Amino acid sequence: MEKHVILMKALADSTRLKLLKLIWDQERCVCELQPILGISQPAVSQHIAKLKAAGLVKERRAGMWVYYQANRSRLLEGLEAFKTFLDADLATIPELAGTTFKGCC
Repeated sequence: MEKHVILMKALADSTRLKLLKLIWDQERCVCELQPILGISQPAVSQHIAKLKAAGLVKERRAGMWVYYQANRSRLLEGLEAFKTFLDADLATIPELAGTTFKGCC
């Protein structure tokens, strides 16, 4: 379940969602992203670091520049795994196994 939490936390921020959209089809450096997002370069870098920690961003170094692109396969695999988690029987999830509902009405 922890991998789902990491993925959802990475996606639970509007700036990070915007970043993913901006680097979905093309790699870009922070200096391109910063003026579009209207936040500081360190703030962009911190958001990218959180996306990288979740495996959602790949980077390529070219001299002193670093270019970022969305890791499409990781995002799509993560979302599919999350869907599988939601569709799973409660008994297959250790933290929820044995859960019973008595009803409230």
